[in-house]
Amino acid sequence: MQNTTVDSIIATMNATDADAGANSDITYSIISGNTDNVFELNSSTGLLKIVKQLDYETIPEYEVSILP
Repeated sequence: MQNTTVDSIIATMNATDADAGANSDITYSIISGNTDNVFELNSSTGLLKIVKQLDYETIPEYEVSILP
């Protein structure tokens, strides 16, 4: 992923809720692991993208936790 360009979408979250109407709306959030804020998560669509260039030599691995 080090060569992935900034603003690239790297994952899409998908969750469902059995409720109907406004009660079925799902909001996503990053709860941990977004070191140096290199990722951005669209809270409505669940699209996760890179917003800063990754540097494997500085941080070789990211583990991001996301909650719906």
